[in-house]
Amino acid sequence: MDDRQRQMQVKEGAGLEDSRINTEFVDFLRKWSTPVLLVLCGLSVVYLLYTRQQQAADSRRNAAFMEMELTMGSGTPSPTALEDISRRYSDVGSVGLLTRLLAGDSRMRVAVLGVEPTAIPDETGRIPADAMLSEEARESYLRAAEADYRWVLERSRGHLDKALLTISAHYGLAAVAESRLDADAARSHYERVIELAERAKYPAHAVAARARIESLEHALVRRTLFSEDDLPARPMPGLQLRPDRAPSGLIPGIDTGLEPDGDGAAPLDFGPILPDMPEMPDAPMPMPTEPAPAEPAPTEPAPGEPAPDSGGR
Repeated sequence: MDDRQRQMQVKEGAGLEDSRINTEFVDFLRKWSTPVLLVLCGLSVVYLLYTRQQQAADSRRNAAFMEMELTMGSGTPSPTALEDISRRYSDVGSVGLLTRLLAGDSRMRVAVLGVEPTAIPDETGRIPADAMLSEEARESYLRAAEADYRWVLERSRGHLDKALLTISAHYGLAAVAESRLDADAARSHYERVIELAERAKYPAHAVAARARIESLEHALVRRTLFSEDDLPARPMPGLQLRPDRAPSGLIPGIDTGLEPDGDGAAPLDFGPILPDMPEMPDAPMPMPTEPAPAEPAPTEPAPGEPAPDSGGR
């Protein structure tokens, strides 16, 4: 029997075997199609939720930085507003730490200036006396600034990626200590700045902290700012000096008495400081002399004429 005849032979039960294979495939689909579809649907839902969560996080981050920029762009940011942003966006990157640090800086600035942040100068540019901070109010601002700096320090300490925030918090606490004339506490914070700056590779902060430690003795001297009442009185406008009221011992010729002038707007009249010089007689001026007439220059002979005899021959 050749190959062609063998191929033409019908195998007994071949149809039943093919039918059994199709039945197994259908059973497989019935068994696993629903779970596979559910898994695919679940993955799709998870991906959709993840993308929406990322979009919400990006929107929240943008809103946090926008609020911080708007608050800082007001010129005189309110520490309360910055503290509110820090509380609402504490989970957004470093916005919470940064805004709380800025709130401490704002309170520290008020304590250093000694003026209420809502004070408005009058038309002469002076700050009203009731807007000046008392010692109790100044200490209250120092305590609030210290609390802000410690809040940042506790949440950024130990994180090398937040080393700059930790360094800034130590700077703020050192400034509070300097305001209280506590040299030991200020030096301790500057030493922590040096240690952290060297570990985090910020050499400029280490140099600045060392320089500040060296100048602590000079920086902790409390200086007195004199008020206008402690300064000598200035001459009033519309007054001029009178020589008959000049006290003895002054340079002669300078009027020091004060008396209103006629129109009330004359400036101070300073007399001559040097004594009068004697008049010198006018010296006669020399008369100019007329110059002597110049001798005529010798003329050259024309071509072909004999030259004149210079010996008189």
